[in-house]
Amino acid sequence: MSKIIDKIALLLAKAERAATKEEARAYNDKAEELILRHGIEEAAVQAKMRGDAKPADPMGYKIIKITGTYNRAELSIAHSVASGLGTVTAMQNISGGVSSCLLYLFGYESDREACEFLWRSLKRQAMTEVNRWAATNAEFKALRPHEKVREKITFMESFGFEVERRLREIRNQVVKDMEKEGTVGAEVALIDKRKQATEYAYQAFTVKNGRFSHRKSGGYGAVVAGRQAGNRADIGQSAVRR
Repeated sequence: MSKIIDKIALLLAKAERAATKEEARAYNDKAEELILRHGIEEAAVQAKMRGDAKPADPMGYKIIKITGTYNRAELSIAHSVASGLGTVTAMQNISGGVSSCLLYLFGYESDREACEFLWRSLKRQAMTEVNRWAATNAEFKALRPHEKVREKITFMESFGFEVERRLREIRNQVVKDMEKEGTVGAEVALIDKRKQATEYAYQAFTVKNGRFSHRKSGGYGAVVAGRQAGNRADIGQSAVRR
């Protein structure tokens, strides 16, 4: 899997440095296809190998500390990516206060790595988009400093929600395409993979670690703009529709 992860990382890095949106989308298209197809293929293989003493790709978890003003927004994007891909389970621990939080990714090692790479790329895209929006939005410029932070957080969370919606659509299309190509039971295997990750998470940690917190949100303008930016995010849609 390391070779595939290396390819994904290289493609996402090229996408972020691309000179044009078209070039960035081309790189992201291929990265997204690799992530989704590998996850489904591995799910089918693992379903057939159930009962083996030691799977080649171990189930486990990774803890990632997120810091900074927008740590909650970055955490929200991580949840959206994990849910959209459908191969890992994301949980959180926000007991450290407002300045930091912990992200837990549960699942098979290769899926965790792929999810993390995509999340890190998308949160950078989200920050680029929110800064571009803020620089040209007259209403935003008139806000007080703490209100600006709230608006940016709301924008980034909405960006993530839109990314999740698109990822689900793409994932469903990939499943259909792969089943047409001869991958039997792709959808069932993928659902089972996510179930295993969730069961492992609740066995390893208490429910408290996975709860969501409630806080004040920014204005509706930030919601709309964030969703629009999320809809433009390069997550690989065109590569699926071949």
